[in-house]
Amino acid sequence: MTTDYKIYLTFNNEQSRINIPVLPEKVDISQGTNNQTIDIIGLGETVVIGDLSALTISFESVFPADKCDGKGITEKVMAWMHSKKPVHLIISGMDINMFCSIESFEYYEQGGDVGSIYYSISLKEYREVTFKQITVKGVQFQKPRIDNRVTPTTYKVKKGDSLYNVAKKELGSPEKWVGIASINKLKPPYSLNSNQIIKLKY
Repeated sequence: MTTDYKIYLTFNNEQSRINIPVLPEKVDISQGTNNQTIDIIGLGETVVIGDLSALTISFESVFPADKCDGKGITEKVMAWMHSKKPVHLIISGMDINMFCSIESFEYYEQGGDVGSIYYSISLKEYREVTFKQITVKGVQFQKPRIDNRVTPTTYKVKKGDSLYNVAKKELGSPEKWVGIASINKLKPPYSLNSNQIIKLKY
C-alpha cells in the first residue's frame, strides 16, 4: 500500500475519530451473493439470483507505542463495537467511504515491543433500512440519512431551559421530562439554573 492511502474511522456524527497510524500491508475486501439454490420437480436444481451481500473489509496492523496511545485507541474501538452504532470508514485512494459495523476486533502485545498494540479488525458494510412510501404517482423509496450519534448522558442547562424543552431537544420526546426530573430528584416547580449539570439517563 502506498503512502497516498490513508485510513480513518469516525464515530458519533464525526465527533470522535481514529487515524490509522501504520497502514496495513493489505486490505482484504470481499463480497458474496445472496443467491439461493432450489430443487424444482422436473427441472432439477435451479439458482435464484439475489442481491449482492454487504462488503466485508478487514486488515491488520499495529498501534506503535512511539506514535500513538495504542491502549486508548483499542479501548475506543471496543466501546464503539459495543455501542450498537455504525462507524464511518474512509480509505482514501481506494474509493471506500461507508458506514460499517465492527464485526470483530482482536489485539495483543508481544515481547520486545513494549506498549505497542498489534491488532486485526473486520468491518461489514452497514445499510440503513429503506421503507416504501406510497404517493399518487406510484411507489418511491425513502433513504434516511444514517445516524450514528450517541445519546448524551448529561446536559448543561442554558438560560431559558425547562425540563420540557430539554427532553424534547436532547431525548426527542418532551414527555420524557418526567424521567429527567426523577433521575435528578427535582421537585415542583422543577426550576433549572443556568450552567447546572443534569443527568439525562442512568
